[in-house]
Amino acid sequence: MKAWSEIYRAAAARARNPRVEIALLRDAWIGESRAEVERVWWPHIQAYHLFYLHLGFFSSGRFNSQWEPWVKEVKTDSEWTFARVAPNRLLCGTPDEVVAEIKRYEQAVGCQYLILMLRHPTGPSHRETMKCIELFGREVLPRWK
Repeated sequence: MKAWSEIYRAAAARARNPRVEIALLRDAWIGESRAEVERVWWPHIQAYHLFYLHLGFFSSGRFNSQWEPWVKEVKTDSEWTFARVAPNRLLCGTPDEVVAEIKRYEQAVGCQYLILMLRHPTGPSHRETMKCIELFGREVLPRWK
């Protein structure tokens, strides 16, 4: 995302656009523990990713092996694991982990906005999603203005 934000800023400068703002879209989930995140949320994100992978959409840019070389290593669905996909792509974990990741994005990408996709067609459930939103509001949002 850092490289793409730099490309965007350079294009805006060439176009003499003085106002450049970056919105970062991320699949996100906040839980009491990383294990909870992987148990409750990851199966739905994995299914979502594999749906598009099977349609061939990853080769068109959703996951780009130039920026994420590990994509070339994945040969089977079972290799599409939380440990492999989550780093630098998914905004998830405990409130402290999520805060640290957001701060990292602010520093590296310079984003002014963050759009969070918490739920996908298969879930998690409404109850679990509300728990995640409440935890985000109580433990993550107060750390910003």
